[in-house]
Amino acid sequence: MKSIEFHQPEFLFCEKSIQDYENDGELVSQKADSLLDGYYIEDERTWVYHLKSESLIEFLYMNGREPQNFTSRHKDFVYKTENYTGFFVISNAKNLGQDEDMVLDRAWEFLKAKFNWEDTYFELEIE
Repeated sequence: MKSIEFHQPEFLFCEKSIQDYENDGELVSQKADSLLDGYYIEDERTWVYHLKSESLIEFLYMNGREPQNFTSRHKDFVYKTENYTGFFVISNAKNLGQDEDMVLDRAWEFLKAKFNWEDTYFELEIE
């Protein structure tokens, strides 16, 4: 039998699936804990998991939002005209000898590449 080694990606992309109703039957767009002006937008929150540092980073869409007081290490990023703040939900970076700022920057580069791909794909689809 031949042995196969699978190489793991450095990052995993995570997001909530698009849905109309939560498990409790409440309409998602009417949820009281919604983040923007009483409406819940799925793209407000995106997560990137960094395997090497075993860390979960959330990127929060900040356009139209008041500045937040993040308690964990965080950085601000911009994609075109869209502002995001990346912050650690879980950070094991320091424990595993990784620099937290470098992990945030690399995670942003990964997410930005996904945004670029989406923009290119959807522009081609429209033509």
